[in-house]
Amino acid sequence: MLSSTQYLIDAYIALNSGQLVLGYFDQKIPGILDGGACIVDARDVAQAMINALEKGKSGDRYITAGQYFILENLLHTLTKISGVATPQRRIPYNLTVVLAWFSDNYARLTGTKSVIPIEGIRIMHEKIQLSSAKAIQELGINFRPLEETLHDVVEWYEKNGIVHLTK
Repeated sequence: MLSSTQYLIDAYIALNSGQLVLGYFDQKIPGILDGGACIVDARDVAQAMINALEKGKSGDRYITAGQYFILENLLHTLTKISGVATPQRRIPYNLTVVLAWFSDNYARLTGTKSVIPIEGIRIMHEKIQLSSAKAIQELGINFRPLEETLHDVVEWYEKNGIVHLTK
């Protein structure tokens, strides 16, 4: 039995999703990039894995991708929750690829994480929308709204002193 996700959101900084949210708060996202991804709360994936153990069929695969969101909508949701302004500038895909190439190489040279990984840019630009229908039907899973997930992430960051927002 295998459970698969596309983009996992949680409060832990080590994941790329945590880096995206922190980059947003630090205003390191230079503009609105073209693309999106299926986004799922880590808690929903954990519940889906429990359900898969209890209800899943041996050898079956389940996609727990949540819902598809374009990046612009995700950023507007973060603005609504946090009060941090969404970047207004739209960055063309080709320019984004060039910026990502520089970001990846700078990260390689400095031993840090890339702010905008080129693979992530390419995947987001493809606008791949995965279906969790089988997991929903056979495992009885539900996905919480993106706004709830992001609200909880922001609240956790504030509570743990990682970000300080004035709303």
